[in-house]
Amino acid sequence: MKIENVEIRDIAKEFGTPVYVYSLATLRQAISEIKQLAPVTRYAMKANSNSRILKEMLDNGVKIDAVSVFEVQRALRTGFLTDDICFTSDVF
Repeated sequence: MKIENVEIRDIAKEFGTPVYVYSLATLRQAISEIKQLAPVTRYAMKANSNSRILKEMLDNGVKIDAVSVFEVQRALRTGFLTDDICFTSDVF
């Protein structure tokens, strides 16, 4: 079995298991489809704050929805501008 032409066994040998594998091609396709539905698209960082995924969001014009200071800081380190981050916290 392969993921983007790479044998899963080879991935397991190189990185061990368990391992998370993301398809940038699939992510890019999903971003493209979602952006066709809404002029402003926000990614909820709580879903996955992996820095490579965040960079892909940034490169494709997706804005960030953050719910913690940690998420805001991580988004800023990735290169998002403050205007691209919607910070909503449930702590009053």
